[in-house]
Amino acid sequence: MLYEVFTRIISDMCLRIGTPLTVKRISFLLCNLIDEDLVDALCRRMLNEGILVRCTEDALTTRTMAKISVVNSLITEEYQQLGMTMMQVNERSWVRYIPPTSEHRFFELKPSSISADAGLGLYVRTTRRIPQGCVLCEYRGRLLKVLPKNIENGTYVVRVRDTACYLDGVTEDGSQHLSLATFINDNGPLKANAAMMEYSGHPGRVFLVANRDIQPGEEIFVVYGAKYWGFTSYAELREKAKKRSKRSRDLVEDDAIAWRDLIMPCRRCGDNIVRRSLRLHSEYCGDPLVKKKLLHLDCLPFHDFTAADVSCKVLYERRNKTLQRAKSFVKLSEPQTFSHTHEDAVGDLEFTFKESV
Repeated sequence: MLYEVFTRIISDMCLRIGTPLTVKRISFLLCNLIDEDLVDALCRRMLNEGILVRCTEDALTTRTMAKISVVNSLITEEYQQLGMTMMQVNERSWVRYIPPTSEHRFFELKPSSISADAGLGLYVRTTRRIPQGCVLCEYRGRLLKVLPKNIENGTYVVRVRDTACYLDGVTEDGSQHLSLATFINDNGPLKANAAMMEYSGHPGRVFLVANRDIQPGEEIFVVYGAKYWGFTSYAELREKAKKRSKRSRDLVEDDAIAWRDLIMPCRRCGDNIVRRSLRLHSEYCGDPLVKKKLLHLDCLPFHDFTAADVSCKVLYERRNKTLQRAKSFVKLSEPQTFSHTHEDAVGDLEFTFKESV
């Protein structure tokens, strides 16, 4: 009878607080009326019965709150309101993820900083900041079984490596873009702040991931590898790029002449939008969260699982344990989890993605 009562109490704590709880924390919330060892025994039994699950080595939550607890631990409430959430990439690893329905709240289109010939580029909004390892956006488009023979029709086509298919990021007539990712430019490997990624748990999908912190107002750059564009080598890619660059310059000159045809006011919200993004704009037109300002640009909350407590003196013998808990969600084998803590978790390690052959 008592076990059922405490099961309800502990489950209700997990539901109301919304973050993982340690045995010590549960005992404290019970006003230390129950010995910590007894609370530990209760939690172990609840684990064995599948009522509780482990979020970290020493933190627990209910099975139904597992994902929500991770989200609340690694993303502030402000960024959650904007739509940022967590995506599971393998059994034990979660990464920050901006879903397609929220991408417009984080990014905007402006003329690229590369040159006048580069056309438009994708920028982080000046009221947002993106942490390293975050999935910026998804490269969405029409699924193709064969690469277009005409290179001009394959400008926005990327290869999905695990399915041997292709994604075309524009409509069949090429007039409308199907995702914001298609506006990201290549400015060389030294300027690249994002990379293309595929996950075995999400076959047939291509994502853009931040490989370092991206500051407010910064343009996003990615290196388009030859294989992603369907070519066998960079030499072939450069040869095709020469023809494509001439076509791009011609398009830019035409757009400069017909500026009114390139930019048009939205009849609904009044904003000036790029004609090629009209289809994308119609999906979020009038969203008030686009212009929402944040009190804190950092999306990672401060608590025991992301930062060591410095408000009071930490005894030397407990220092290592405190730092270890502050890195609870970090796995050194997963570069995308390096930003899950405010502590220096990577040391001299370089944040890179292992390229697939």
